[in-house]
Amino acid sequence: MTPNGVLKLIANNNRENIYCVYPVTPDETIGKLISALSNCSGGLIVFGVQDDGKKLRVKGYKFNVDIDSIKVKLSNNVKLTCLDLPHETATLKCINVEKCENVVVFSDTPYMLDHNRNVAELHIKKVFLSYSHNDTCIADLVDEKLTFFGKGRLAITRDKRTLEYKSDIDKFMQTVSTHDYMVSIISDSYLKSRGCMYEVSELMRNRAFNDKLLTIILSKADESFYPADKKPEQIKADVYSLNRFEYIKYWEAEKEKVNKLNSEISDLALKQGLVDEIKQINVISMNAAELIEIFKKSLGKDFSEINQNAFSDLLSILLS
Repeated sequence: MTPNGVLKLIANNNRENIYCVYPVTPDETIGKLISALSNCSGGLIVFGVQDDGKKLRVKGYKFNVDIDSIKVKLSNNVKLTCLDLPHETATLKCINVEKCENVVVFSDTPYMLDHNRNVAELHIKKVFLSYSHNDTCIADLVDEKLTFFGKGRLAITRDKRTLEYKSDIDKFMQTVSTHDYMVSIISDSYLKSRGCMYEVSELMRNRAFNDKLLTIILSKADESFYPADKKPEQIKADVYSLNRFEYIKYWEAEKEKVNKLNSEISDLALKQGLVDEIKQINVISMNAAELIEIFKKSLGKDFSEINQNAFSDLLSILLS
């Protein structure tokens, strides 16, 4: 935008993407506005023009705005140009702010414009990534892609300990509850993992969690993403055919195994270590059928298809 172009907009009372500053506005407010414009559609900040709600009135630039100090608190990806406007009756200045693909923050906080054109904090969606350690290569790719396509609007949490038994499952549940979404990479390994299945069995009782659950159901097509030396015997999560009942049988067998072992050990001191094992497997066995149905009715796309579509299915939900 040229200086003459800005002056023409002012003369025509064009308020679209123009924000007038008069008389004095704190530098912090200007910085937040620059962040908000960068994260939305861009726009012009004009100093020395008053918007009385009916008309844009030229008053003159008679105050100081420390643009350099403001820029220090903005992220490096901000794109702005400062212009002097050669108006015939007053000195005017303007900042032309361009829209940025990646989030622009001011003082480590991102801002946006609400439907009333007011500046508000931009909520960065927190996403918890849940997966089996056998599928770390897929998790790495999901993490990388969501971070790239999210362009700063997604914060991905990965807890590699989720694959193991958690002594403090309540604390973990509290951590997940602070997230906006949970993306679970469902594989054959996941469905047979005591740690993963116990977690999701406990978490499914939270209705908000069920609303936030997004799944990637791995298929045979996803085998190509695994290194040859780290490829599990089966990757496909067979939740759509009658074979899904094999997972229910698997956990019933695990339940019988630990209960049998419990009955064969008479020494209470030795049995103490089985308490947590029995608790976990009983919970999983009780919820296995419902969990399989939840996975069956979820997004239902494998990693290959999601990746081919540039993660549009997930992003349409995560960034909504």
